Amino acid sequence: MHRFRPLLPFLLFVLLLAADLILKSYVVEQLPRIAALSANFPFGGLPLLQWGPVDVSLVYAINRGVALGLLAPLADILIYARMLIIASLVTYLLFFNSERRRILPFTLLIAGALGNVVDYFRFGYVVDMFHCRFWGHSFPIFNIADSAICIGVALLLLIPNRPSLALKP
Repeated sequence: MHRFRPLLPFLLFVLLLAADLILKSYVVEQLPRIAALSANFPFGGLPLLQWGPVDVSLVYAINRGVALGLLAPLADILIYARMLIIASLVTYLLFFNSERRRILPFTLLIAGALGNVVDYFRFGYVVDMFHCRFWGHSFPIFNIADSAICIGVALLLLIPNRPSLALKP
């Protein structure tokens, strides 16, 4: 059996967190904050991709709530909930996780959540920057941290549960 190599998940964590924070700093310093989305590509930002019916641009949007800006009036309470969730995930990963295949999803979740929490302390809100439009329909603006969280959740959902070895009555 291979020994667990904690360096690889740690490097992934650092890489994701650094990429998220560096890109957010660039966006805040270099792009004007959008008040409303422009109807035309690149939506008030920098064009990243324009391929057929798909447009992607880098914009500067703020999010004071959770996904889609929900619960924005509760931003101060949400920060404590986010920190509690991060602490719980780290505790689970370090002390209770017995399955190696759960390390990657939890690393993604923790890095993404921490990236958004750091934003709250740096700016007072989360910086979102990727605006995508598919066949003329806008997708909610998101950031690297949001992507890491979504991929982590998807991977956890795809990991099958191991059958229990406990005797059934």
